[in-house]
Amino acid sequence: MTTEKKKTGVSVDQLSYESAVTELEEIITDLDEGIIDIDSLSDRFQRSIDIIEELDRRITRTRQKVEQLTPRLQGIGSDSRTRSEPGRPEGPEGSP
Repeated sequence: MTTEKKKTGVSVDQLSYESAVTELEEIITDLDEGIIDIDSLSDRFQRSIDIIEELDRRITRTRQKVEQLTPRLQGIGSDSRTRSEPGRPEGPEGSP
């Protein structure tokens, strides 16, 4: 895994999600407008690839966490259906 550093010395895996997206947008804008000189072109292109890969890893990890947590949330919903509702008597007379 490459943790390419920008001139500021910050590796990609240390950037916040928002900072990484902002930097990627800046690189893309610079590429589109042709304001990256030939000497730094390959470094900036490599940095953009590193950012994309890191963002993809984060999205994948977050998706996996959400998928792991979803059954717990569904369990909470089923638990609440078995509890009595406020103001509704419990026991044989209040049973549905």
